[in-house]
This record gives sequence, structure tokens and C-alpha cells, in this order.
Amino acid sequence: MKKIFNILAIAIAMLSLQACLHEDNQVFDEKAAVRINESVDEVSKVLTSSPNGWLVQYYTGEDYSGSACNFLFRFTDEYAYISADYVAPDSVDHCKWSVKKDQGPVISLDTYAPILHSLSEPSAAAVDGYETDYEFVVQKLTTDTIYVKGKRWGNKMTFTRLQSSDWAGMISTWQEVAAGVSNAGKNYITKDSTNVLIDVNNGRIYVGDDGIGVPFVFTSEGIHLQSPVMIDGVLASDVSYTPGLPMGTMSVPGLGDLIPVIPPLSEQFANGIWYFRGGEESMSTRVAQYFGKAVEGSTSEGEMIMYLVMGNAGSGYGLNLQSGNYRGLLKYDTIILDDFNVSLKFLLSGDSNGVWYYNNAGYNYVVSILGGSAGKQWTIVDTDNEISPSWMKFQNPAREDEWFVVYASNVSNPFNM
Repeated sequence: MKKIFNILAIAIAMLSLQACLHEDNQVFDEKAAVRINESVDEVSKVLTSSPNGWLVQYYTGEDYSGSACNFLFRFTDEYAYISADYVAPDSVDHCKWSVKKDQGPVISLDTYAPILHSLSEPSAAAVDGYETDYEFVVQKLTTDTIYVKGKRWGNKMTFTRLQSSDWAGMISTWQEVAAGVSNAGKNYITKDSTNVLIDVNNGRIYVGDDGIGVPFVFTSEGIHLQSPVMIDGVLASDVSYTPGLPMGTMSVPGLGDLIPVIPPLSEQFANGIWYFRGGEESMSTRVAQYFGKAVEGSTSEGEMIMYLVMGNAGSGYGLNLQSGNYRGLLKYDTIILDDFNVSLKFLLSGDSNGVWYYNNAGYNYVVSILGGSAGKQWTIVDTDNEISPSWMKFQNPAREDEWFVVYASNVSNPFNM
């Protein structure tokens, strides 16, 4: 009987303990909920407390695998105003925003603002767009800095309080530095012969034989790296740019100037992204007739050619196209023959959109004039700058009436100017 009593006493004690634990959990949950509510309110107050807004060095791609850019945000009670250094300096979008409750406060840009949300839009080449976030989990909060993590892709970033309201001026400065860094070339060596590649098109820096690289953003002084890299024993977070002729100077604090390696024009073409344009200054009459078939084909579909580009413009290397909202690829091989001569060879393949436009919209004519499956030799006969060209002129050495110019940047409506 005593044994049974002892067992009952233990059971009653356990039930009492469970009841106490349940009560403590309820108290803890209530306190946690209060704390989250308070932190949500605090984040909202800090965000709206900056009349000049916030700078975010914004990284794309899971695990920082993409490029980066500078975003500017300003928060009022209802709207977030947004700009970035990859659009015109005076471009500003707005959207509704909120701070949501999750495991902690989450800054959410709720309605569509093209400058931000368009980066997340899927395409034929990338179903997740550029793998970008518009919801940010707050990890740490101070008066002037908010440390966040992208909710979906996980990249860590900071909102930094701005001291100036001149958004257009800041963006213009960053874009001027970007143009200078781009003109300064891409390949460098250090005084100890370490290779350094500054890839402006993809926004990444590579050191030595590193094939992964680190993303960077432009600053008023040069570029700032997402994470430091070791260059000849110096841990570098920044590379400074000094304007000058013929190409400006890139240097690493504590290490010194980087020495540019200037590749021949044929290599610059093969490794670059080069846009075609219509117009008598950009292609001969004969070449224009072939490109005109593609213009007619897109027009018949109710579309306009947004770009035709040779290089790797996101879908793979070759002739990349965008007609209306549709992007496509026709695969090419650019064979370097010498410093001034290349052969363009069509590889008889492409993605589904590229093949459709080849078969149905006259883009086979463009392939025919540039170089079919047998390949076609082209000679670089002129450029504006052999160190960092903004354009190159190509001539068919077998026919004087076949020539075209390619450009390092695109223009709006390149074949309907």
C-alpha cells in the first residue's frame, strides 16, 4: 500500500510540475511577443527618423554569387522612396512598406517599385531573376545603422543613415567612378606579379587563380568589396580609383598601384559584350540589309529589337537578342586569329527563343552575314581607344562593302533611331 501511495505522489508531483512549466511558457511567450512588438515599433521609428534616407550596399545572388549595387531608401509613414546607381540619377520609385513580425522584425517593401522589384522578376535565362530580396530580417539596430539579412537569399547588408539629401549627386558620382573604372580596364598585376581581375560587367573582383571572386559596389573613391581579399599579404577591403589619362589609376591601400595588363583588341572583343546598332554610321548598306530582315521579323510580331549583342549577356556566349519582352541566344564561337582578326562561327544551336527567332523572324539573315557554321573572318580596322575602346569597327577582308561597328554600351531602340 505504501508503494502505491508513493507512485501516486510522484504522479501528482509530475502533473504539478507540468502545470507550472506550462504557465511559465505562457508568461515567456507573452513577454517575447511584447518584445517583438516593441522591436517592430523601434525599427519603424528609426527608419522614418532619417530625413535624408539610407544607403544599402545591395548584394545579389545566393551566398553573394551575383553582382552588387548601391540602393537609396527613404521612409515616410506610408511610402518608401527608392533609387539606385544602375538607373538615371534622378530616377526615384516609391512603394508601400511595413515592418512585419516574424522570428524578429522584417523590413518589407510591399508594393511594386520597378527599380527594386524588377530585379526579382523571372526570365527564360533565370527563373529567380537576379536572386534579390525585398524583405530584410533585422539582426541588429543602432541609431545610424540597421544590420539586416535578406529573408530569401540570405545575404547580409546594412542600412546606413545618410548625411546628405543629394541622391542625384551621389548616384552621378558613383556612375562617374564606374565609368572610370571600366575605362581603366579589367586585368592587372601587382608588383609581385599577382593577377587581379576587376570585372565591371559582373561587379566582381578576382585575385590570383580564384574563380569565384567577391562582389563590389562603387564608392566616391573607387570600389568597396563585400568581404576583404588577400593581395600580396595585404587584406584589402577597397580599391581606389584616381582619374587620369590615358586610363586612370587603380591602387590598393597599403600595397600600391595595380599595373594594367592591356589585351589586344581581338581579345577585348572576344571577352567583352558588344552591341550592334542600326544607322549608316554603324554598318554598311549591305550589312544593314541583312540586319533589316530581323527588324522586319520583330516588327511583324508587334515587337521592337531592344538589343542585339555579341558576347555573354546573361544567357550564354553568342548573339544575344531581346525582341519586345523575349530574350534569346544563338550560340557563337569567337576564334582569335591574331591581335586584329577574329573568326565568328555559328554553332548551329541556341536556346528555344533564339532558335524560334532564327527560324521565324529573319534572324537567320543576321547569322548569315556575321558568320555561319563555316565561320567568317573579320578585321578590326578602327577604334576610339586601343586601351579601353568604347567602339570597334570590323571589316570583311574579302569584301569592302561589308563592315559594321560594335559598341561597349547599348542605346534605346538601337535599330529604330
